[in-house]
Amino acid sequence: QTVKIEASAELSRILPPTQLSGAIFIAVLFVAFTQFLLQKTVLGYELRAIGLNPTTAENSGININRGIIIAMVMSGAFAGLGGACEIMGVHQRFIDGFSPGYGWDGLAVALVGGLHPVGVLLASILFGALRSGGMIMARAIKVPQDLISLLQGLVIVFVAAPMLIRSMLRRRK
Repeated sequence: QTVKIEASAELSRILPPTQLSGAIFIAVLFVAFTQFLLQKTVLGYELRAIGLNPTTAENSGININRGIIIAMVMSGAFAGLGGACEIMGVHQRFIDGFSPGYGWDGLAVALVGGLHPVGVLLASILFGALRSGGMIMARAIKVPQDLISLLQGLVIVFVAAPMLIRSMLRRRK
């Protein structure tokens, strides 16, 4: 781990003793930015078209490679910002391995949130509450962490099941 960051660089905690910090405001700001970008700009239209059907988007004259690169750069920037917020708001230093499975959680959050910026914000709050509550239950009443993972998995299954059933019914027609 590194040395502690300067106090002036820390994101203050909102509800001590929880780990909720000022990063939540940054997250809400970026959700609003992403929602605006995807719904109100030409770039957002192109990115949505590429995501829904790359072949149709390309046939419509949209540069697929450019869109993919822009989406990857934005995703990397958002992930880096998330990591910086975690370090500045929670740990106050870099700790090797500080993000245990956050990438996989991100995929689950995107699925549960319906790939919509506001839905992703709400799903991330749900998953954060499950993770935090799981840690508290593990310490207080010795509930295994695997049980919390099981609960997260059940949430994903119950959200994904209707989409899977609709897809299967469409294929039958």
